[in-house]
Amino acid sequence: MAAAFLLYFLLLKESRKATHRITHFIIIAVIARFSFLACYPLLSDDVWRFLWDGLLWHHDLNPLIATPQQLMDQNMVSGERFGMLFAKMNSPDYYTVYPPIHQLVFYISTISWDTIDSIITMRALIIMSEVWTCFLLIKLLNHFKMPVYWALIYALNPLIIVELTGNLHFESFMISFLLASFLALAKKRYALSGALMACSIAVKLLPLMFVPAFFFYLLERNKEVRNKQKWTSSPLFSFFFILLSSLILFFTPLFIGIDIGHFLSSIDLYFQKFEFNASMYFVLRQLGIWITGYNQIAIIGPLLGLIAMSMIIWLSISARKADIIGLVKICLISFIIYLCSTTTVHPWYLALPIALSVFQPRLWIIVWSYLIVLSYSLYSINPIRGMEWLLVLEYTVVLIIWYREQKKSASQGEADFYIS
Repeated sequence: MAAAFLLYFLLLKESRKATHRITHFIIIAVIARFSFLACYPLLSDDVWRFLWDGLLWHHDLNPLIATPQQLMDQNMVSGERFGMLFAKMNSPDYYTVYPPIHQLVFYISTISWDTIDSIITMRALIIMSEVWTCFLLIKLLNHFKMPVYWALIYALNPLIIVELTGNLHFESFMISFLLASFLALAKKRYALSGALMACSIAVKLLPLMFVPAFFFYLLERNKEVRNKQKWTSSPLFSFFFILLSSLILFFTPLFIGIDIGHFLSSIDLYFQKFEFNASMYFVLRQLGIWITGYNQIAIIGPLLGLIAMSMIIWLSISARKADIIGLVKICLISFIIYLCSTTTVHPWYLALPIALSVFQPRLWIIVWSYLIVLSYSLYSINPIRGMEWLLVLEYTVVLIIWYREQKKSASQGEADFYIS
């Protein structure tokens, strides 16, 4: 990864001198993604749950009806492939947490019963989404009259290539739909923007945190058109009517005849049990252990979530005075707040901040995308002892660079990080 990031920075530097050849750099990015086409994911085992869920749909079983362990215990599924997937799965005791579009890709990928064929299909769909993301970034940068080569911040980033394409994480689809929603919003196509935002949420639930910012942004746009047209065609109504209608359309088939509590219980467990590469949470966890003698994740996790939610809503109110780029920046800061407060920060979680930072290049986010690879040290044979210093190094370096950039921005205004 060190070698890959060195090449990444060299390519970014070269792209500033050859902005007319942006297509050549995009081709390099696409080729890098295709190099993983027939590879098994090595840094994540989520793919086995993906294939499990997809296979269940082909057997007319909703993945939400029971956990994999329950299905195996009750002999509701059988066969060599189910046995292999179950043996490799990392969470057999939890209900699935993957929304409808996620599940649709699982279904399409498992049409073939051959495991490598399923992985190739899934990866091909992700690569198509990644190409669309690059196209949307270029369209948005052109629309806002920003340097087009900034799109390469995302397109060539090694973490993006390895984690999304190589390790098959679906942030790719979430990001592409979200960027498409921003583009539709910039063109005042509010209904289309709402539908695309619903698609992004139907891939991952995380974009729900941006809904308050969109509400306050569109509330101000409503005032601009008030008394000029019917309220039913106002920006706010058009966006949210289609957003809610689309979400109902997407999620209803998934939850028909199913206890929705199964889905919510797994999400709740995320905040009360899982912990990985956290920042603020790890500090508070250690304080809790010193004071009480044991891990207070069941309290600290949800508490940090509530604090983050409050901060995000407070920040979203400022979207009333923002333009589209301002809205993108608010969404970026909101997601950073979430990452700083959550109990789990996997490397692929940085995909969305990297994509949104294209419109406000920041060196600290790029450096974080490299240093977060250190978190994989927690998967070593002895993950508890002796590895904490690597996480301290990760967050200390990122914090120092963030602080220096904040001072530089305050004194000089916005700047292209390539200059420094």
